[in-house]
Amino acid sequence: IENKWESYHIKFAVHDTGIGIPAEKQKHIFERFKQADAATGNEFGGTGLGLSIVKQLVELHGGFIEVESEVGKGSTFSFMIDLKKSSTKAAELEVDEKQKDKVGKELQNGKFLVVDDNPTNLKLMARLFETWGCKYQLAMSGNEAIVKTREERFDLVLMDLRMPGMDGCETTRRMRRDALNQNRKTPIIALSAAILPDDRKQALLAGMDDFMPKPFSPPQLLECLHRHLKFRLKPANALTIGAPQVAEHVRPGKKEQCDVPSLTYLMKFSNGDKSFVRDVLTTFLKDAPDAINNLEKFLSEGNSLEAASILHRFKPNLETLGLQNLRNDAIFLENELKDTSSSDPETLMRMCKPFMDRLTQALSSLRRSLKEL
Repeated sequence: IENKWESYHIKFAVHDTGIGIPAEKQKHIFERFKQADAATGNEFGGTGLGLSIVKQLVELHGGFIEVESEVGKGSTFSFMIDLKKSSTKAAELEVDEKQKDKVGKELQNGKFLVVDDNPTNLKLMARLFETWGCKYQLAMSGNEAIVKTREERFDLVLMDLRMPGMDGCETTRRMRRDALNQNRKTPIIALSAAILPDDRKQALLAGMDDFMPKPFSPPQLLECLHRHLKFRLKPANALTIGAPQVAEHVRPGKKEQCDVPSLTYLMKFSNGDKSFVRDVLTTFLKDAPDAINNLEKFLSEGNSLEAASILHRFKPNLETLGLQNLRNDAIFLENELKDTSSSDPETLMRMCKPFMDRLTQALSSLRRSLKEL
């Protein structure tokens, strides 16, 4: 729409030829748990969260969303945001084939520490560094990270923000203050499924050097490594897959809608290694039921903040497994639980029950996928 000095003002629009939305209901469809017609949820499923999530994400980017609709003819949803112009020239992103091996060796000479309490995330990161031929170590808690960083020097630390006990920010602060820590000045990259600007701000204030939202693709991690370790090019054996694909969805019946998992991302991530995909699925399927039980326990106790932390932990794994709708609902419910003033177990449970039911269905689908591998 407009070419500004440092950004582009861009409009995105999606048009359909569906049943349309009555004028008197258009102002309500962006509200939480609202649908234009109550019968829609009964017949086609859904929770009325989708447009509310979209509105929240657009506003986080400084934009706004609107709808134009006519009953019987269809609807057009559109939003406008400002996107900053890149200072990187296209030529800088090209890779000279003759230099790939050299850059690969530079990366292989690095030593990395990954700190994350999620076993599935650790398996993915381990696979990535093994593919690149890098040296790495894993830590499942802030305390373990403190011990490892005192014992040996790393070239870069990848730190999850949300961990039980000592979180990523506190771990970073202790590393930076500890005179005996060999990694006081080592670059630390925050890894988080959180998308709010305040999470990024808190990570940087704690002493971290950069922030990467989870899940990320191998090229995105490589670009981050290049930026902080002065690598200029991509290693020869780098995986070149994009971010996780959005899952396809089906309606098994009129009363409910479920997410269909997709293993496309994991298969590309592992270059088709089915044993690795089986290992990741087995780890997730072992961990998920306990997490659901803990979520239900915290909800029944009226502990909304602990329940929100469980949902946060699910988010990157849900996207990696192609369960995009569930991941979006987890984002929304996490924020709702953090903001709610209610500690009434019945209210909290009613808020999260549809999500837990659909997640349980998705786990059954994943178990079938595991048997078919």
